Amino acid sequence: MARVDIETIAEGLPGEWSIAYGSIGEGGITRLKELGSKGRFPLASVSKLFTALAAHVAIEEGTLDAKVPILANSASVYDLLSHASGVPFAFSRPQYFDFEEITLESQPASRRIYSNVGYELLADLIGRHSEMSFREYLFEAVAEPLGARGLELDPDLYGASGPTGAAAGIVASISDLVALVSGFVLPGILSSETLNLIRDPYHPELDGMVPGFGFMRPCPWGLGPEIKGEKAPHWTGGRNSKGTFGHFGQSGASFWIDLENNCFLATLSSVAFGDWAKHLWPLLADAVVAEAHS
Repeated sequence: MARVDIETIAEGLPGEWSIAYGSIGEGGITRLKELGSKGRFPLASVSKLFTALAAHVAIEEGTLDAKVPILANSASVYDLLSHASGVPFAFSRPQYFDFEEITLESQPASRRIYSNVGYELLADLIGRHSEMSFREYLFEAVAEPLGARGLELDPDLYGASGPTGAAAGIVASISDLVALVSGFVLPGILSSETLNLIRDPYHPELDGMVPGFGFMRPCPWGLGPEIKGEKAPHWTGGRNSKGTFGHFGQSGASFWIDLENNCFLATLSSVAFGDWAKHLWPLLADAVVAEAHS
């Protein structure tokens, strides 16, 4: 019965859409259902989850140092990953991407400033320290080993976000987001220790904004994914645990994993984020959690 509810809710999604949901066990995904289009859609800020995995691979292999100061205000790679670096949301001039001219807005770990610039800085660091392009590193270190075969990187997709596409330029199918689940729950491209670290709040006391949902006190974030915590209103459901982690994008894409309830949900849409998402995403989330317990 719960599955019918999920399908009914999904049919109310606007435009062209895809969703995938299922259960998670010790060996990864134990139940999987994919509905809707098999095509590729822009991820917008959900792209940051793939970029975060690439950064953690670079940390584990010694290409990046996680905690060494890298900015003038002593912010580190971990601060960039968790939006706690003091870097602004956007570049000061559209299509002018000079990392040397970035104006830092605060000291690190003083407030949560959601930042596209921070993720473009991560991509730049990965490229310079690995002696590969960010594109090459992303596909070699993350997409190929995860089996995300439909992934594309288009820096012009949201051109104002930055030069590499790391913050918002990935295009993917729903199957690619299913592959991403494995990247966050199973040791493989990353160790168990790193996966646990990614999913824990970093500087958990910081306040900040969740784009589209307002100021949150506190605003927990992991080393890549957003963490639900006590946030309200929120784009996940009322049944989701506080430890639910993931991301959503202005393209209408969303992705979360709830390890306490042993389930996940990924959505893609041809219609940009709006009131429809604030209404339907929590309904879908609650239906997925309910099915996981059925």
